[in-house]
Amino acid sequence: MSDIERRIEVYIKIRDTLAAETKVFNERKKNLQDQMDTIARDLLSAAAEQNLDGFKCKGIGTAFKKTKDFIAAKDFDTFVTFAIKQALDSISEFSDDQVMAITNAMFIDGPLNYMTRSVTKNSIKAYMEEHEGELPPGINYSTELVMEIRKA
Repeated sequence: MSDIERRIEVYIKIRDTLAAETKVFNERKKNLQDQMDTIARDLLSAAAEQNLDGFKCKGIGTAFKKTKDFIAAKDFDTFVTFAIKQALDSISEFSDDQVMAITNAMFIDGPLNYMTRSVTKNSIKAYMEEHEGELPPGINYSTELVMEIRKA
């Protein structure tokens, strides 16, 4: 076996070992995360039953309620068209056909097609504050009450 063949063989063995060990680690990680999620839900229930916002354990840590926001583009094309129209209208009045043509030129046929289809949570929340809780078109928003746990 040549030196090159040996290196390739060793590389493939290392890669396969790494993949196998990563799989085992990810399974163990999921199991541990599931256990933590169960405990957090139990603590959230206990706090609700006792009408508390959280728990503080001296020398151990704290657990407290927190509202988690989830914001996503359910219809990115609708949202982008809305955002572009808003930006263009701040400059001048554009027809819906003109806005659609510009949107297509930028996102569908143009260079911005390389971007990921996501929105920033802070900008959507700022929009909602400015518009009395109204969401921009094409955006989903939900919240979940969770229990955060921190080490002392």
